[in-house]
Amino acid sequence: MADSEFPTCEALEEANEDVFDVESTLQGLQLTDEDSDIPHWLQHVESPFNWMPKRFSDVPPKEVISKATERIEMDEGFEATFPFQKFVRIMTLVYEFSCQGEEGKAWEQLTLCDQLIEDEKDKDVATYNKLRTALIHTVQATRAHLLSHAGKISEAKQIGDSIQPVSSLPKNDQAAIQAVKARFFYLYRNQGTRLAVQCAKMALTLAPDEPLWQVLTAESVRRLR
Repeated sequence: MADSEFPTCEALEEANEDVFDVESTLQGLQLTDEDSDIPHWLQHVESPFNWMPKRFSDVPPKEVISKATERIEMDEGFEATFPFQKFVRIMTLVYEFSCQGEEGKAWEQLTLCDQLIEDEKDKDVATYNKLRTALIHTVQATRAHLLSHAGKISEAKQIGDSIQPVSSLPKNDQAAIQAVKARFFYLYRNQGTRLAVQCAKMALTLAPDEPLWQVLTAESVRRLR
């Protein structure tokens, strides 16, 4: 059976065993102009295209696509509230299909992410409410990247300019974005898991009283063992 959305764990305090510097860690994970060809107007957003897991040379894209597809099927109907894991894995497929030049498939998957958000907008689900801003941010940022790749620069820039920079978001929303990143990196073997731990710790540092991030951090640390 697939991992639960936010499984219960023991000894959460072990996840905070070291003093964690959010600012230096964020800077360490950010890409610079020299590191990528990402337009400057998309460097303030959070999207798989900014996280660039293709840096992980030991993880074949076909493996990630296969794992994401398999786990989406395994998770079907399993998550009791908002299907957070399903959302992140579909977003993974958007990125990987695009990197393989299969833009049509990438857009199909992004449409599924849009639909997941649309399905929840009139519900009052606690998990979704905590994630809503982060989900919309990453979807819009990813949409802008896909449009940019398609040469629709004006449309992409219009969306990119409309996205609120992460640094100006409330701490709770910044934390939720880090949680999305943590889940995203899980499919990228050991290097990805190490980044997942950093992202989960950032989420917890930004919103230390949020039980979801406490559990996510403990789970991430446990995965490294």
